[in-house]
Amino acid sequence: MKILFFILSFFSFSIAPIQLWANTGETYGLGSRVTSMGGAIGVSEPDAFGAFYNPASLTGSRETTISLGIFSADTHFEKISSVVVENDEVGHTKVVGDVSTDYAPTRGTLFGFSAPLRKEFRRVSVGLSGFVPFERLLRMNTSEPFVPSYPLYENRTQRFSLYGGLGVEIFRDFSLGAGGAFFMNTAGKAYVRTNQSGTPTLSMAMDVVPALAPIVGGHYRRGLFAAGVTWRGVVDYHLDFVNEAETPAIAGGSTPLSLGFDSSSTFFYDPQQVSFGASYWLFDQRILVASELSWQDWSRYESPLARFKSRGDIDFGNYEPASQFRDIWVPRFGMEYLLSPAWSLRGGYFFQPTPIAGNPGSENLLDSDKHVISGGLGIHLPTFAGLIDAPLKIDLHCQYHRLSSRHIDKTDPDEVGAPGFNVGGSIWNYGVTLSSAF
Repeated sequence: MKILFFILSFFSFSIAPIQLWANTGETYGLGSRVTSMGGAIGVSEPDAFGAFYNPASLTGSRETTISLGIFSADTHFEKISSVVVENDEVGHTKVVGDVSTDYAPTRGTLFGFSAPLRKEFRRVSVGLSGFVPFERLLRMNTSEPFVPSYPLYENRTQRFSLYGGLGVEIFRDFSLGAGGAFFMNTAGKAYVRTNQSGTPTLSMAMDVVPALAPIVGGHYRRGLFAAGVTWRGVVDYHLDFVNEAETPAIAGGSTPLSLGFDSSSTFFYDPQQVSFGASYWLFDQRILVASELSWQDWSRYESPLARFKSRGDIDFGNYEPASQFRDIWVPRFGMEYLLSPAWSLRGGYFFQPTPIAGNPGSENLLDSDKHVISGGLGIHLPTFAGLIDAPLKIDLHCQYHRLSSRHIDKTDPDEVGAPGFNVGGSIWNYGVTLSSAF
């Protein structure tokens, strides 16, 4: 039985669910100016982070621009106390306890870069942007499949992100752009074998394959008006693992036992989406108003909980998550007011419905509709303390997410999460971005 315990302990690594979804830009935004305006100018206004928002808008930059920033985001969700956390469905007797919703904060560095390769008509520009967490490049945290959790936030932004793009002016004032989000997919195989004395040997192989999710955009500017559209392909960073084992006969048998599991987990997921946005300068270019509407294709997504299928002489059963997801529309609005050539005030708002449509059975993926308000300040300096000859822009932002409160009742007293709990909470995000053009 010690042999069997070793094998099952090893297999548990690959069948545990991975609670990791999307990226920092999708959740909070890249760059303080865009974030402070609720993300409403992402696809319509040129920015050093255009490789992420809309590669076609890169042609709007007439100078090489470099942006560096830092930001921090902290979650504060409702506490879940005195609920069932284990039962016979997950392999244990009934246990009542607390579920932690204190998730690690996200802190890191943002970077954006855009450079014109051709500045005259039929302009051509390139861009690069991304996010680097301070504490880790990647976070993978396994958890029980039925224990309540907020998968959109638990580890969602704890990962390195990189985007590249190219914009080309096709007609005067109209540009097309293309680029991509760089990520990886992983496939592995493990084989465990034990001899008659009970000594196990282990061999493993794993391939990490680079992948690219396409980003395609269009951008139009005429005078004080600008508009853009962006399509982003799916980012589905997943792990497929094949586990096989062979052990001598146990309990007096004469035939060796063969065990096996096939498992699949989604690490990170960004849905296919289409965004339309427009902006316009009012009152002698003192006030910029902007709006954006995004469609996100969450209905094609499968649950982040691990899927597995057993093979071999012992049937441990199969598990296929049953959580349901739906498409959502996300409206955004933003405004910028130029107090003077050196100072500007900004504000924004967006509403994001939850993409989680339901949790059949005992699954407990948590989320609720979200209202997000943001504000910020922009400072434009001709130089910086004599250290930088080029103009320096300092952008600051603060963003507040409010998840609508609701209560979930569990009618079965033995079900994980019973008798029930509250869902909701808040997120604070704040940061600063420095930009210089030359």
